[in-house]
Amino acid sequence: MISAIVLAGGSSRRMGPGVDKLRQVIAGRPLLAHSLLAFSRSSIVDEIVLVSREDRREDYRRLADEHGVTKLSRIIAGGVERQDSVWCGLMEVSASSEVVLIHDGARPCVTHDIITRCVEGARSRGAVIPAARVKDTIKKAGADLRIEDTPDRSMLWAAQTPQTFLTPLIKEAYEPLIRRKIVVTDDACAVERLGRPVWIVECPPTNLKVTTQEDFRLAGQILQAAG
Repeated sequence: MISAIVLAGGSSRRMGPGVDKLRQVIAGRPLLAHSLLAFSRSSIVDEIVLVSREDRREDYRRLADEHGVTKLSRIIAGGVERQDSVWCGLMEVSASSEVVLIHDGARPCVTHDIITRCVEGARSRGAVIPAARVKDTIKKAGADLRIEDTPDRSMLWAAQTPQTFLTPLIKEAYEPLIRRKIVVTDDACAVERLGRPVWIVECPPTNLKVTTQEDFRLAGQILQAAG
């Protein structure tokens, strides 16, 4: 059993007050519909758990029904922090789940190829994340904006989702964090804290997260080009 947890509980603050970016239409469908359909249409995925804000659960249920998301098993309310929402999703996947993909609903350009390679990677290595090589020179600066360091670009990667794990491993990683209220920046960090390795699946930068109006325009071009 392969499970996908799609996170849709963000506030969309950068898109403007009162805007739910996940319901904004992009390339003919709401942004969230693109993310959900990528997993629903994938032959390798068996179930989808959608984690949303409590006040948007019914809206997202209608959205999924209208756009033919057939593998959506349940929609649940998330928690205060992203990791709380992930934990809620992990508690709802099937008891027979072997591998779980954890995806940000605001990444509508995820592809079947990315999903498949992440699942294959998790099956063989336990924990993988899709990531793109960093092309720009990165500068580390202090609060006064004085440059302190220039990291080696060849070792830098921009993390994406779906971050993908053997289901028992990611549950083991998150349980102490939730119990002790320790905040991590992504799912891979939870596994890293166990001292377990996480591997990169190299992916294109087109699997972007939509946070601004410019991202919206670019994602629309990517989706239209993909057909």
